Amino acid sequence: MDDLEDAIRVTREAVEATPKDSPDRAAVLNNLGNLLGNSYLRTRSMDDLEEAIRLTREAVEVTPKNSPDRAIRLSNLGALLGNRHLRIGSMNDLEEAIRVAREAVDATPKDSPDLAIRLNNLGNVLSNRHSRTGSMNDLEEARRCFNVALNHPECPINVRITAGRQLLSLLDILQEGHRAYLIAKTTIELVPLLAPPSLQNTDKQHLLSQAVGFASSAAAIALHVGKGPIPAIELLETGRGVLASSLQDMRTDLSTLHQQYPELARSFVELRDQLDPPPSQGILVTDESTRIASEAEADRRHKASNQMPLLLEKIRGKSGFERFLFSASEAEMREAAVQGPIVILNVSSHRCDALIVEQSRTRVLELSRLSRQDILDRAEDVQSLETLAWLWDTIVSPVLETLGFNKPVSGDSWPHVWWIPTGPLVRFPLHAAGHHLERSSVTALDRVISSYSSSIKTIIHSRQQWGKKTTAVSSTNIVLIAMQDTPEQKRRQYASD
Repeated sequence: MDDLEDAIRVTREAVEATPKDSPDRAAVLNNLGNLLGNSYLRTRSMDDLEEAIRLTREAVEVTPKNSPDRAIRLSNLGALLGNRHLRIGSMNDLEEAIRVAREAVDATPKDSPDLAIRLNNLGNVLSNRHSRTGSMNDLEEARRCFNVALNHPECPINVRITAGRQLLSLLDILQEGHRAYLIAKTTIELVPLLAPPSLQNTDKQHLLSQAVGFASSAAAIALHVGKGPIPAIELLETGRGVLASSLQDMRTDLSTLHQQYPELARSFVELRDQLDPPPSQGILVTDESTRIASEAEADRRHKASNQMPLLLEKIRGKSGFERFLFSASEAEMREAAVQGPIVILNVSSHRCDALIVEQSRTRVLELSRLSRQDILDRAEDVQSLETLAWLWDTIVSPVLETLGFNKPVSGDSWPHVWWIPTGPLVRFPLHAAGHHLERSSVTALDRVISSYSSSIKTIIHSRQQWGKKTTAVSSTNIVLIAMQDTPEQKRRQYASD
């Protein structure tokens, strides 16, 4: 906050020092309005929001109608008014926000990289009014806004992904399942083009959580329309690629490419960064400089959007890179199950499923007794005996029954299951599920060895790396020692069993 407060102080001084008849006054007013708007988002101070609206409104009023900077200031004003509507519920604010946002869209060139952002802003306020009034005209216009933004090649990748997610939220999945699937697929296919620099800003955590939740919804939609387990897994694995824990998959792909074809790797990085540049770090910039930089960026992005498909085709034509930035193929998924079945637990508001990958087949088990809300309700009590019993009844037992692991194991031949939980389920100890109060064998611990992973591709990469490290290593003996008594820990009563 210190940097933001300093920027507000300096810009406030600039406003006071700028004559009212100066051609630069609109720019400094707009800059101060932006800074105060950012401060409101952090502090929720209504004083900051009210001043931001007043200053930005004045900036719009003193900007000539034919100025190319007018669209920027209109868009800013619309966003601020939309925030005030969300805070206090005034329909007057919402109506003005829609009018201003629509004017900003109309004033933006169709090939501008800023068009998608302004279409998203207009779509959001129209969607808000639809929620308040039920207007189908607002709903359809909002859908059109998000659809154009999603498919606009000159616009930043992260903005297009946001548009796709918003568009999907406005569809009736039960009635428009096939359209929803196509939108989800189009959006998910943009995710691998997200450049790491664009994930290093303050919106990173929000973007990651939204993208990952979207991937789970996309997989559920694929199952709903009858696409089967493989398309669902592909959507889920691709969409979850923006997760910090799954970025290793992309890094591994790129590292391998760089080792074998360094020129192709460099070209990919250059084009990717042009398609999805990081947001500007300078906040004290004039509208004119922003607009000029934006136009140059649009030209670079347009060229990159035409060159990227050709480059990817060239990369995927190289031996070993046929699946570059794709999820694993069905054959690779099945091969990954050589040490035991892989169970992806997909959680969404639409449905919950276990996507089971075995060497011989892939299949879907709908978890009809599980809901996302149930998981959220138990998220603060993940290790209680009651929760462990619930995990067994709703998830682990149905999966193990389907796999044929329905009896306690005796001897040394234990089956191995690789769990890949998603969404809020990642916090739950699936390996410990069972009815422990009765001290029975109705537990996961008595039936399988459990391992966890963030994706199938991670399993594949980790085994490839392990294989390289252990090629020349002989078999290793391991000693396991049971300790009933450990200093400063509770006594393990059954450790010697």
